[in-house]
Amino acid sequence: MGKPKALVKYGEKSFLETVIGNFQNAGLEEIIVVLGFAAEDILAKLRLPSVQIVIKENYSLGQLSSFQAGLGCLGSDVDGVFLALVD
Repeated sequence: MGKPKALVKYGEKSFLETVIGNFQNAGLEEIIVVLGFAAEDILAKLRLPSVQIVIKENYSLGQLSSFQAGLGCLGSDVDGVFLALVD
């Protein structure tokens, strides 16, 4: 693909921006984005307002560890989570 999948265009926006927008339109109150590989490149190229960004330096541990990193940011009053994989 030549670039991180989060940056691949999907219509007018990147794939990541599209997923975030869909979550916001669905009324999700808190959106956490866990970035690993190419995090700096993604942050430099995308505007990601209204989301919490988690940078995961040891991204090579895999997607489950990224999910765990995102869960670690949640408060105790959360009723549920929705997971969407971008890469």
